[in-house]
Amino acid sequence: MSKRIHKFTISDEQLAAVLNIEAENHTNEVGVKMPIDAQILAIRTVNMKPRIFALVDMEAKAEERKFEVYPTGVDIPVADTENGFTYVGSFARNGKTFHVLEGS
Repeated sequence: MSKRIHKFTISDEQLAAVLNIEAENHTNEVGVKMPIDAQILAIRTVNMKPRIFALVDMEAKAEERKFEVYPTGVDIPVADTENGFTYVGSFARNGKTFHVLEGS
C-alpha cells in the first residue's frame, strides 16, 4: 500500500453557507469526502479557496468527514469543545481568518 498527499476542497455551496454569517442558510458545518484514515496535514488557501491537504491511501474506501468552521472572535458552542472537536487548521478569505475543527 502506498500513500500520497492529496488535496480536498470544501464545496462552493458549503463555503458560501459558512462565510455568510448573516444568511438564512448560515451553518458552521461542512462535510468533505476523503479516504478512510486520511491524515490531515494542513489547510491552505489556494486560488481563494480553502484546501485540505491529507496523506491518504487513494484505494481506501471513502467516508465523509465532518468539520466546523468559525471565524476569529466568535463564540464556539461549549458542546463542540467538550465533545472532542480538535483544531485542524485555519484559512483566510475576504480579509477574515477562519478556523477549522473536526469532531471525533
